[in-house]
Amino acid sequence: MLPITLAWHAQALFADTIGFHGAWANAFPGAVEVAAWVCVFESARRIHAGRAAGSLRYWTWVLAGFAAAINAAHGLHDGGLPEGLSLAGLSLLGVLLHTIRQGLDRAEHAGGVLAVRRAVWRRVRYPRLSLAAASIRAARELDAATAWRLAWTDRYGVGPGHHPPGTAPGPADRGPGGQGRPHRRSQR
Repeated sequence: MLPITLAWHAQALFADTIGFHGAWANAFPGAVEVAAWVCVFESARRIHAGRAAGSLRYWTWVLAGFAAAINAAHGLHDGGLPEGLSLAGLSLLGVLLHTIRQGLDRAEHAGGVLAVRRAVWRRVRYPRLSLAAASIRAARELDAATAWRLAWTDRYGVGPGHHPPGTAPGPADRGPGGQGRPHRRSQR
């Protein structure tokens, strides 16, 4: 809360120097800061509901960058480069902290850090299969685990949890929900 308060005050002072006086001086940072924070609030609400935030994160950073540019201009005009950079950084600090928090919320919603790590490992280990799963998920609006199982079945002919006789799942190849993939090991 402190970063937005300090940024608000700096923008109100800047608005006063460019001709916005009284209530209009506070309306100036209100328009800039509140727009960015509305995007932050809406993207957080969507993430908590399990929906995609879409371009809200992008627009949050665009609006925060605009506010940072205004604060940098005010700081450069009144106090030089150190003050301009400090005010610009202050303007971005609150949005940065919320972005970090939203990343943690997304990871928690996806099943925690282990689920995110597993998803990254699947993308590295099976890039074409991951692309197929993403395509299936986008086309049919499915959850990630279902799309992965469908892509796996399409590629290998059996689901990730089925193991033909003489095969065993590998510990590094666990799919969503802990299912393993069949390994074809030669029998000696």
